[in-house]
Amino acid sequence: MLSHIGLMRDPRASKDMVPDGVWKMMPPDPETEKLDAERARLKGGQYWIKGSENEDRIRELTRAYREDYFNNRPTWDIEANEQEEREYIEPAIDLYIPERAQLAEILCNQPNNLSSTELLELRILEAELMVVLCGKRETVKRNRIQRRARADVKVKEESPGPNLFPLLMDRKQCPNCIGDETLSFEERTFKYCRPAVMYDHFDRKHTQQLGNVKQMSCNHPKCREEALEFKYLNYFKNHVEQVHGVKLRA
Repeated sequence: MLSHIGLMRDPRASKDMVPDGVWKMMPPDPETEKLDAERARLKGGQYWIKGSENEDRIRELTRAYREDYFNNRPTWDIEANEQEEREYIEPAIDLYIPERAQLAEILCNQPNNLSSTELLELRILEAELMVVLCGKRETVKRNRIQRRARADVKVKEESPGPNLFPLLMDRKQCPNCIGDETLSFEERTFKYCRPAVMYDHFDRKHTQQLGNVKQMSCNHPKCREEALEFKYLNYFKNHVEQVHGVKLRA
């Protein structure tokens, strides 16, 4: 699977990296121009050449100048850019996921003097890292929640009261996290990008926990004051939908 890994790589190479102006400034090859002119003379302005008197010669000229062009064009480009070569400083690898950083280090900075056994072990390690990396799932970066810029005038901060948690919630908010006092105010009132993402979060974090208790209660600050309890999970989901306006998966 990983046998395609090679040492000859240039991160600077990209598609269409040569500007059109450079192509136009390069002089045409005289031999190729001569063959092209002879081909145009034999065609006589005709597009279709099949069945014509000079068909074989025209096809031979076409093959000759195309072969010369595609065989030599890369060499011409390299020779033209040799004098303007600049010292290239490869960027440092700075990744947050450990498996991705280790995989990038192996692929980009592979030593040249590895034995066949070491190469085999390296490929096995690469395969294992890819499996682990593909199994990772991106979650909400709660520490990246953008906070509003504070005013220059310092105002005495007060702890958020129940009035900051309205009874009717947004359908992208988690009905269980909003009552978790161990979380910050931003985390308790966090809105996911889509309701489906919130459903996945609720099923993954709270469904099993709620199913293990005998009596479930609503953690919303206003419902906690009334000590509402539910015997079944469906009763709790119906309460969340009817009272808080958040529909959960059945």
